[in-house]
Amino acid sequence: SEAVDFARQVKLYASSTFIAGQVSATGSPFGGSTISFSGTDATARGEGEFFTASSTGSAPASQLKLFDSIVLHKEAATTTPDNPRDLYWQGQVEANRTSFENWQTIRLKNATNTIQDVVYTNMYRGFFVEADQGASSTFTTIKSRRNITGGLYASSTANFTISDLAISDIDDGRHINVFDYNATTTLINSTFDISLTPSPTVPGIKFNGAGSNVGAIERAFTLDLKVVDSANAPISGATVRLVDTNDTVIINDVLTDGSGLIGQKTITTDIFKYNGADTGVRQNFNTFTLTVSKSGKITSTQVLDISAAQNFSAVLAGECDATAADYPYPVKVDTTTDKTVTDAVITVWGAPGGSPTCGKLGNLQCDGNNNSGDGFQDVGLTEDNALTFQQIADFAVAANGSCAMTNPAAGTYAVIGKMNIGSTTASTTFLKTASEAVDFARQVKLYASST
Repeated sequence: SEAVDFARQVKLYASSTFIAGQVSATGSPFGGSTISFSGTDATARGEGEFFTASSTGSAPASQLKLFDSIVLHKEAATTTPDNPRDLYWQGQVEANRTSFENWQTIRLKNATNTIQDVVYTNMYRGFFVEADQGASSTFTTIKSRRNITGGLYASSTANFTISDLAISDIDDGRHINVFDYNATTTLINSTFDISLTPSPTVPGIKFNGAGSNVGAIERAFTLDLKVVDSANAPISGATVRLVDTNDTVIINDVLTDGSGLIGQKTITTDIFKYNGADTGVRQNFNTFTLTVSKSGKITSTQVLDISAAQNFSAVLAGECDATAADYPYPVKVDTTTDKTVTDAVITVWGAPGGSPTCGKLGNLQCDGNNNSGDGFQDVGLTEDNALTFQQIADFAVAANGSCAMTNPAAGTYAVIGKMNIGSTTASTTFLKTASEAVDFARQVKLYASST
């Protein structure tokens, strides 16, 4: 909670640690300081007004820890070169909820850094990683805005990953500047423009250097998927597969756990890479096809155009699940929850229009024309108004999913459960089929007074 101004260069040597601000027991930064610089005496290239040193012999690299703080030069950099405001940080850096302002460049030249919730603003260049980052480095929630060129720089052989990078308001439109790059930058859940011929009005990614360079910028988004049933209960043991637009399998038949989850996955949607001298090309993997399946459930297939982080549930309805639909036909289905164990039983009969005995609950007024607005029509009482297999199939699917009867194709019906036509009370029943194919998997009973 202090303000410190340095009129001349500051050097942080090996085995030294500089701390600005504090961190709570739960990891929240607070009590930050304003660290400002007003000098321009560090004129030699390779250090800058605030220089941090690497390891020397047995002495470990310096450590710079910035929490809830601001590090700025009092006069903004506007040109290159600008050696005093071009900072070389060869030591380790830990910055959390910190702002960097008015510098020409801050070069991260150590392989281990933790940068989170930081802003690079009113600088000549934005976020600049010059060293291949190790597994313990973390770059997340980085904002690069109101800078002159390059909200992000990728150069040399520095591999690194950033989550939640947001680039905006770059004067020359080069949201990302790629220079003689031969490594991979992965940007997860990040916001930047992608024109490969960027300008101030159409920003994007600028590739610089020979076409023989093999460096790439990968854009990716996280996928958090939960598989549930129709009652929103998690389903374990469901198989999840994701395939990209090239039919490449991205998630290969991963099984859900007891909570219906597969764990967070990172899905690469685009790769931007060299395509000749000073030229880039985009490889786009959208759209993706997600398939979720499990025995006894209806397979779910959906197309995803992934352009943001995905967090959603896939619903697997049971094969025997009823739908919300209902029909005013004289049909009853004694349902089953597993057609391989217990047969559904379909019973049909004739009924006068308006009789309140139809529908899944037996409380709808019967109507052979399904409430088409022409009154309540008799159904199944004569040959002229005979019940049809289409009416029965519609009703059966609404009552018991695909476990009682299905309609695989137009004019084709599969009766999976048992069927009773008429009843022991000898009610008049007419059922008719013409130019159709009907397959019965179980017994059919045609009762007295039934046709």
